Amino acid sequence: MLDIFLLVTCFIIVFALEIKVEHAKEGIVQGFTKILNPASGVFFAIGMGMGLGFGVFSTYGPVYLQEEMGASSAMIGKVP
Repeated sequence: MLDIFLLVTCFIIVFALEIKVEHAKEGIVQGFTKILNPASGVFFAIGMGMGLGFGVFSTYGPVYLQEEMGASSAMIGKVP
């Protein structure tokens, strides 16, 4: 089923959409200076910090709860 959706999506992109690409007249350094400003730096830092916290808990949280706290799999919602 997924293959059909992929084929339909590829067909729409290739044949039905009219895409016009404008090449930038500025170099790579000027493009990066637009992206790397203090506001985007704070945004990316918050995103990485939040993602790191969620990733650590989702990886090590169940192990900690079961091994150290003695919780069962049913208590933490981890059902095989």
